[in-house]
Parts: sequence; structure tokens; C-alpha cells
Amino acid sequence: MSKTEFHPIVFDIVSSYTRHKVLQRQFSTILQKIRGEASCPSQLAALVVKFLGEEIVAENQRIKVAFSTAAADRIIAEHGELFSDKAYEKNFRVSLKRIPSIVDEMGEVIFKEKQHVGTVAAFLAFGATLAAYCMEKDDLEAEAVERLVESVTEYFDYHLRSWLRTNGGLVS
Repeated sequence: MSKTEFHPIVFDIVSSYTRHKVLQRQFSTILQKIRGEASCPSQLAALVVKFLGEEIVAENQRIKVAFSTAAADRIIAEHGELFSDKAYEKNFRVSLKRIPSIVDEMGEVIFKEKQHVGTVAAFLAFGATLAAYCMEKDDLEAEAVERLVESVTEYFDYHLRSWLRTNGGLVS
């Protein structure tokens, strides 16, 4: 499968948002142990991501808008039960080998009807929250996160290339 001109930009966006969600979950776990509350504001994780240099750097504002991380955060907040450990344990047998097929299956479900900013945000949220879930599993951890980032990026790049061209494009 050939990569389009969108691949580097999409990879940066998916990677940054995924790392943001993994850090947010790790901070929540630490806060739970220390203070007995598991609330890590999204801004705190974003600040750490920015401090670590994992900013989203895209050449095109329309691409950033199409990949709205704020919309992904809203979808997670409004439909938390779909992005929970319980849901992942019930619906998926996650293994390093199965990650690409899990991503493809969810892409088919999410984009079955149509492609728009909301479905793009939902798919981005799915990949990032599944990565955060995998990071805490001894047999998955960081390798699973990297495979998820690449699989989600490849799905966007291959299956949504015409939508990306229509709704984004590249600045020359």
C-alpha cells in the first residue's frame, strides 16, 4: 500500500494525540495513588506533551481542523463507556499481532455510513484510548502504542485519502 502526501502530517497528528492520551492516563493513575482521585485535566497532559516537544506540527490548518483533537476529547467525554477498559476487554482480544486487524475492523464500523469531522475524531479517539489501555498491559505496552499509531495513520492515509484531499489538501 503506497503512502500519500498526507502520511507524514497524519502520522504527526495521530502520534501526538495518542501520546497525549497515554500521558493523561498515566498521570491519572499517579494522582489516584497519591491523592485518591483520578482526575488529570486534559490541559496538564497537553502541557507535558508540549514541554516534551510532541507538538502537532502540520503545514495545513485545514488538516488540523479535520483532525480535531477537541472533538475527539468531547466524544470520549460523552461516550466514555465505549472507550473504557471494560469495553476493550469485552469486545477485543488485543494482541500485538491483532492490532492492525482491530484498527481495520473499527475503521469499517466507524466510517460505514460516511466520512466527516465527527467520524474522523471518533476514530482518532478510539486509537488513542486503545493505546492508553494497551500501555498498561504487560504483554503490550509501548510496542502496542507504536503499532496503533502506525495502523491508525495507515488507515486514514489509505481509506480516507480522497476525503482528506477534499477537506484538507496540502499547502505547496
